[in-house]
Amino acid sequence: MDMKTNITQINPEDVSASKWAGGVTRQIAIWPPDARYAKRDFEWRLSSATVDLEESTFTSLPGFHRILLILDGAVGVTHKTPLGERHKDLKAFDQDSFEGSWETTSVGRCVDFNLMLSERCYGSVSVLNGETDKRIDVFRSPSKTKCVVTEAFYCLADSFSYCVKEKGFKIEFGRSATIHKGGALLLQRAFSESELYLEVELNIDASPNRGEWGVRATVVSPF
Repeated sequence: MDMKTNITQINPEDVSASKWAGGVTRQIAIWPPDARYAKRDFEWRLSSATVDLEESTFTSLPGFHRILLILDGAVGVTHKTPLGERHKDLKAFDQDSFEGSWETTSVGRCVDFNLMLSERCYGSVSVLNGETDKRIDVFRSPSKTKCVVTEAFYCLADSFSYCVKEKGFKIEFGRSATIHKGGALLLQRAFSESELYLEVELNIDASPNRGEWGVRATVVSPF
């Protein structure tokens, strides 16, 4: 990856679906692009899944950290950790983070958003709603070492429009388009140093009081 911002628009029809023990999962994005979830050779993975069974056991993923955000429904999640059992009740837009090596079970049905990270990566997940500023700064001080930063915006509303503007390294460009429900916008940039040269302005067609319209995931991975 070179020192420019790569913009990828993921359409809902391009998101692949597969079954897991408790329902159906839809892979939104994976890094690197040629990685395979089944081979566990990825640095990070974004997905949304349904939990259709009242009681489910999560897939074991040693070597990976997980962030789970509930989009709809409610579940009680129990982890068996090396330090004992941990339980958390989650409703819509609550999140939990845990190790993929833990034995994790859930009670309840839901639709969720998942970020899986290898031990070489770190990241965060947040909900975008009517109180979110329409102008969102990305790539803020990602790291002091070489890295690839990914900013992903997953659409929960009917759609949202976006405009990307970049200034820096004597380069200026702009791009705008629309993301539809179930699709995502990915912005990626490789950094040799911690610098900011990008601003992102997201505008949605829904009024601000319509509640949660998207999910943002930020991931820092090895260069």
